[in-house]
Amino acid sequence: IRFHQQRGSVPADNGLADTQLLNAYLRAFCASDVAGAPLCDGYLDTGGEPQPNLFRAIDFAGGALGIGFVEPTLAGLREAFAANGPVIAALSLSRDGQPAGAHFVTVTGLTAEGDLVISDPQPRFGATRMNSYSNGFPLGSNLWRGTLAAAIQLSPRLNAPAFHAYSGSAFELASPAQPCSRVAAWPASFAHPGSAAPAGQFRVQFCDGSAPAYQAVVPEAPYLLTLTSLGPPASRTASSGAVPAAFRVARPSGENWVLSPEQIQVNAGAIVNAASFDGRLAPGTIVSIFGNGLPLAGQAGSSVRFEGQTLPVLFSNGFQLNTVLPAGAGAGLGSLTLESAFGAAQLRLDLAERAPAIFVLEGNGLSVVENPVVVSIGGVEQTPLFAGLAPGFIGLYQVNAQIPQNLVPGMAVGLQLRQGEAVSNLAVLTIR
Repeated sequence: IRFHQQRGSVPADNGLADTQLLNAYLRAFCASDVAGAPLCDGYLDTGGEPQPNLFRAIDFAGGALGIGFVEPTLAGLREAFAANGPVIAALSLSRDGQPAGAHFVTVTGLTAEGDLVISDPQPRFGATRMNSYSNGFPLGSNLWRGTLAAAIQLSPRLNAPAFHAYSGSAFELASPAQPCSRVAAWPASFAHPGSAAPAGQFRVQFCDGSAPAYQAVVPEAPYLLTLTSLGPPASRTASSGAVPAAFRVARPSGENWVLSPEQIQVNAGAIVNAASFDGRLAPGTIVSIFGNGLPLAGQAGSSVRFEGQTLPVLFSNGFQLNTVLPAGAGAGLGSLTLESAFGAAQLRLDLAERAPAIFVLEGNGLSVVENPVVVSIGGVEQTPLFAGLAPGFIGLYQVNAQIPQNLVPGMAVGLQLRQGEAVSNLAVLTIR
């Protein structure tokens, strides 16, 4: 923080940052929740020693700083330092091969040999290079070593988080759109030269809030997961349990991000042709379904059925599911049923006889080729050399056609398929 203050890129209304000022700021920090009650979370606790809340520490500079969790490798730290300046490195220390707790140093430069120059706040360690920790050093009768556990960067060039979650147990936040930060984890107790550190980890992750909903998965139990919506106004929700769990993170009131039990949900208008991403569907079409808590391939209790017929799950990450409608289904209304560990959803689909659509080089949604397929390239129509099911694939049709010899080259030459009255989406080719 002080580095960016001295460069004039963030304000110093609270003074130039130092350990004493920041600790005093965090001890006194309280945000206001929706009801105006104080939410005092300058420090976070998962059962070890209280951890300074980095998401409140950046407010010391008037909210002008963003935060990033850097890949905790020497290469990752070098790249981050070159791009945005100092990096806080969280080290997991060992003493004579036994875990000794967390220790934090700041990367302040690079040597000609590629080592990291560090500022070490522990005078008894007094290291000036990162390789002192990776190689190990004696202190009294003990041998100390440090491995990179996490790396944190504060910079005005980085985005501000919308919410964060922390726990002493493993967890992960995910979204169907922009990814969240990596999970940063380090020992929950700090290393002290003269004492042993108890076991336990502190884990934290944040998201920028650009997606409408997220999923928090806790694969281990028992757990206590706490989520803070940074606001303003601020809010905090927590959940604990004795079995693994999954939660939705959303803003039901439009303001604060909160945890709630995950439930299967299909977004409105979010069952589309996987090639064209429009709503035209036909028997044999590969479809993409978007929502939350969707079935996963191989997960107990997960299934996708159309009119009682089980469909294959070609891809699923919980937010998007690709499957293929039965080629033998008739045109008209049909029922699609989704079941996952988070419930069931039933939807009505209206199928056309044909709904051709183009992926990059292959088609989707053609009917069994009883009606001839016509290919249009640059407005010139032709009968394809071949049109039929692509060998080895489900729901994909292959159409082979020849580029007309007299076609004028261009960067955006249109390609479309037509079968009867049904016309595919427009694909664009570059022809030299």
